[in-house]
Amino acid sequence: MDIKLKSVILNNKDQYVKIKHADYDWNILLLKKELLFDILCELALNKINMFYYLTQKSSTKTLSETMSFVELLEKQGLFIEKLNTIFDILGWKKSKLNIESTVFQGDLAEYLMSILIDRFGFSKTLISKISLKTNPNMPVYGNDNIYYDSSKKVLYFGESKFYESMDNALKNALESIEKHKTITEISFLENHTNNFIAENGETLKKLQQKFEIVDSSNFSIASICFVVEDELYLKKDIETIITKYTLNSKYKKIIDNSLIIILPILSKKDFLEYFKNKIGELYE
Repeated sequence: MDIKLKSVILNNKDQYVKIKHADYDWNILLLKKELLFDILCELALNKINMFYYLTQKSSTKTLSETMSFVELLEKQGLFIEKLNTIFDILGWKKSKLNIESTVFQGDLAEYLMSILIDRFGFSKTLISKISLKTNPNMPVYGNDNIYYDSSKKVLYFGESKFYESMDNALKNALESIEKHKTITEISFLENHTNNFIAENGETLKKLQQKFEIVDSSNFSIASICFVVEDELYLKKDIETIITKYTLNSKYKKIIDNSLIIILPILSKKDFLEYFKNKIGELYE
């Protein structure tokens, strides 16, 4: 599935990036935000993505298995029925979806985070925390998602924020990273290998075996900070905010050890309404 998004390096550092529309500049997108919204909804409401990232089914632990499972559901006419069981847990049915809920907004940001990190190859999702929810009002505590870069042997703890203010979002994300990056998170990972997802069965098995006998000294630990915001979109303005925190002694160590990904959404309110309507259009 081809996506019309691209990443732009910020502050001349590969670890800071902004995600934007690949075909249109901001002047056009400000007049027609739906061009951006539609791409993000296409990713979020993709059949494969929903069953891969949002569930803990044994049939959807790998991308290849998920594709086969979705195909089987469609052949048997069960796709909508089974999708509704996911939406029930998340509270994502259009008739019940509360887009004002901060829990929902956080869930959506976490979900988009994993999709985009995997798509752009920043790392690979190991645990999608949203799949661990048991009811719509339940936030999943701790880090938002967990990622692993096998080539660099870097374990990433993720933190996502969905705010209007870029400054507030980045500040709160960095503070959350400092709070959550503890030995407890390593212990969670080590004891939840059954929640891992991967591209294929061979990779999944290797990762599970690796982390069940994990020695934290064998890999580096870093963070991914994913910010969805509607305040800023120009490169220079976003770079100014990032620079502010790199120069702040309180945050410098955290941000230097983090991958920062910014997704300007242009209008949080309009995007959430568009997402809700798209669910109704596609699946109800």
